Amino acid sequence: MTEKRPDRKPVQLSLFEQHTVPVVWVMKRWNTGRDTIIRMLHEGILRGYQLTRKGWWRVITQSVFDHEKNIQQEYGSHPDKGDKKA
Repeated sequence: MTEKRPDRKPVQLSLFEQHTVPVVWVMKRWNTGRDTIIRMLHEGILRGYQLTRKGWWRVITQSVFDHEKNIQQEYGSHPDKGDKKA
């Protein structure tokens, strides 16, 4: 006689709970090259994961916004905001 296993809810991996974007999205947003974004991922400045062994990265969107916020706090106001010091 086989014993029935208890019902378990599926566990969602935290990796997939976060919104991600492709490297190209970050490149266009920051007007920079792919190598720069990949370097930032390897150095831990941005968070993300590699879909395939030889390429195809996904960047966690919140890490992009967090980095922009850190830069803004470190260097002052965002140039697109029109803040001018007299």
